Amino acid sequence: MRIKVLKKLQSISEEKYKNFSLKLLPENTKLLGVRVPLIKKMAKQIKKNNESHTYLCIPLKQLEYQEEKMLFSLLIAYQDIAEEIRVENIKKYVSYISNWSECDTFSSALKTIKYNSEFYYNNFLSYTQSTEEYEVRFFYVVATNYFINDTYLFRILELIKKQKYNGFYDRMAVAWFLSMAFVKYEDEIKKYLKNTRLDTMVYQKTLSKINDSYQIKKEVKQELKSYLTKSQ
Repeated sequence: MRIKVLKKLQSISEEKYKNFSLKLLPENTKLLGVRVPLIKKMAKQIKKNNESHTYLCIPLKQLEYQEEKMLFSLLIAYQDIAEEIRVENIKKYVSYISNWSECDTFSSALKTIKYNSEFYYNNFLSYTQSTEEYEVRFFYVVATNYFINDTYLFRILELIKKQKYNGFYDRMAVAWFLSMAFVKYEDEIKKYLKNTRLDTMVYQKTLSKINDSYQIKKEVKQELKSYLTKSQ
């Protein structure tokens, strides 16, 4: 089945889009140049044809191109299966994530988390202790998508206080989480930023992302400029 799917992906690839995307990804990324909405459309068609299980039986190490891996991840998200089995498949895929695009596309597709949040939170919590950059990023991107609420916010803020980082992209995920939490919990995150000693890059990127947000009032952004002088 892999050959059939690969040929289909190649047929809808765009060289111009490939060249643009490669500028945003690690140098060793193997890319065809297929837009994500088209990969999602293919995943839904494979599910409709009852071929999801067949594709998911392909060993991940055999999938050469990012689009093949993304398709694999989307089928995990779209399958009608028991949540325990889905978690097993998620963990298998997360160990193969090699860039932010694969991570974020997968995380945003896992809509099932909304309906069983405590189950997934507990299953993903160990990723905060990982020495793998994209495993840490996966947890915080999932948190940004599904856990910015009264139930989980303060738990995650406590995790961030002692979070150890492995690279640039896990730090950026935490900054993204904090900036998005700021939109909904302005007073709480403002107090947190004032009183918590964070990783310098995380702190600075959080303020930068808040400043870039169209959802934050100008006077609030002006106030946050004073935070840049805070000693870290």
